[in-house]
Amino acid sequence: MVVGGGAHSFRERLRAATARAHERLDDRISSFDLGEPDAYRAFLIMHSAVLPPLEAGIARACADAPELDLAARSRTSALTADLETMGARPAAPLPVAEPASLAEALGALYVLEGSRLGAQILIRRVRASGDARVRAATAFLEHGSPDLWRSFLDAASSYVVDEDALCAASDGALSAFGAFHLACSQYFPLPVKDERARV
Repeated sequence: MVVGGGAHSFRERLRAATARAHERLDDRISSFDLGEPDAYRAFLIMHSAVLPPLEAGIARACADAPELDLAARSRTSALTADLETMGARPAAPLPVAEPASLAEALGALYVLEGSRLGAQILIRRVRASGDARVRAATAFLEHGSPDLWRSFLDAASSYVVDEDALCAASDGALSAFGAFHLACSQYFPLPVKDERARV
């Protein structure tokens, strides 16, 4: 079954499939003040547990799709540089599921490329930090041009053209979100509520 709509269809299908997972992750991250050094350091460390293995798996699954220009999209080096600026080491990589197909990899890449849009909001908090190290550690959030999102959608939609591929892409996206949720629970825990507030 061929699904029309191109980039729009691909984006809308994955947006609907991942809406709940995306909202949960956004809520988790927005509960922290990323202008505060400890919170921002934890944010970067959390990403370092998922981003490198996820990018590596995507690269292997997309070896026959050079037009995706994955080298230009990779943010592992930028993330490592920011961790060094913050005086932190990358986390041990989590066992991220390897995409089983190109379509699954494109679903995972949808999550990574889509995060560039959220980064435009997060970077405002980081730039407003009173800590010079935080303000200097912006390579990850500032990485890439706005054109990368549109070029990704155009390229992905040329491969994900039927119902089976859309289902596989949705599975890949949900798996990527799951990896980030797991990393959050380990490296970016929710603040402990003041027990006195319950009295």
